[in-house]
Amino acid sequence: MHKTNFSLKILITFFAVLVISNTAMAYEKPEIFVQMGHSDQVKTMVFSEDGRYLVTGSEDKTVKLWDAGSGSEIRTFTWHFDNNEYNYIESVGISNNGRYIIAGDRKGTVKIWNSISGKEIRSYKKHSSGVQFVRFSADGEHVISIGISRLKVWNAFTGKDIKSIDDIVGFKLSPANNYVLSGSEYGPAKNTYTVYDIATLSKIRTFKARFKEPPNSFAFSQDGRYCLMYRNDYYPDKSTIEMWNMDTGEKVYSIERDKTVSGIEISPDGKYGLIAGDESLLIDTHTGETLKKFSDKTTEFALFSADGRRIIYSEFFGSSPTLYDVSTSKIIRKFVSRAGV
Repeated sequence: MHKTNFSLKILITFFAVLVISNTAMAYEKPEIFVQMGHSDQVKTMVFSEDGRYLVTGSEDKTVKLWDAGSGSEIRTFTWHFDNNEYNYIESVGISNNGRYIIAGDRKGTVKIWNSISGKEIRSYKKHSSGVQFVRFSADGEHVISIGISRLKVWNAFTGKDIKSIDDIVGFKLSPANNYVLSGSEYGPAKNTYTVYDIATLSKIRTFKARFKEPPNSFAFSQDGRYCLMYRNDYYPDKSTIEMWNMDTGEKVYSIERDKTVSGIEISPDGKYGLIAGDESLLIDTHTGETLKKFSDKTTEFALFSADGRRIIYSEFFGSSPTLYDVSTSKIIRKFVSRAGV
């Protein structure tokens, strides 16, 4: 019986690898491996464009590719850090054809792997500090990466810089929020902000706003008209959540909370807001009213699926991302090893 179960696990893993190979390059030979899951905190994750796959990055120095439908681990990509330095994977991405996986670390390096073979094919030092965001262009030829306050567009296979935008103060990497915000509270363009489409770097809109304090992060409605942002204060811990109208530059509402926030999102249809942190909440974006908790735990990271019906989140110090159904308020699955660790 034990041998039968073991053989079945290997067979399931083999077919999971074949699925992703069909999406990418069929001539590349897949490998069979034992699913281990992450062994340390998951810091970042992103769905593929079609929602079929999930890519996660962890403090265990690995990037993992998962089948979002079954929860099966397809491939592990290992980043060999210097053991004497504190470093971890800060951002991840996947090309539209599924062939390449990309990730950035907190030291400014970006690596690209072949998703079928698992082999590292490129490594570039692109920023002076943490790579907070990294994504392939639609055609897979270019990469958009964001370090501290600077966005760069560069050739994925030569590393040559093509374009850059400075004074980046906010961005989003979920399927619903492909925008980046640039602006400054100082100089000639004081309190003037520009929203760019991340994929094309075209300007969506420019607006004026006078923030009381610089926000920690932003989320944009899909049409780019509204911006949900948060700011944390400490000693004592508290946060402010604000909704802004991009057309008028006016604040729609403000919510004061005695809990800190680690991430914020707006659903693709614009109806819901997602708050990760000391409390994990789903809110009404029009009023700011809390609708439900999606987790009783402190969450590090959370985002909506492309259809807005699911939430993927990681708990603070948690190594297993969790998929949650918004309509039923039930957990669909956790992305763990087959051993359940």
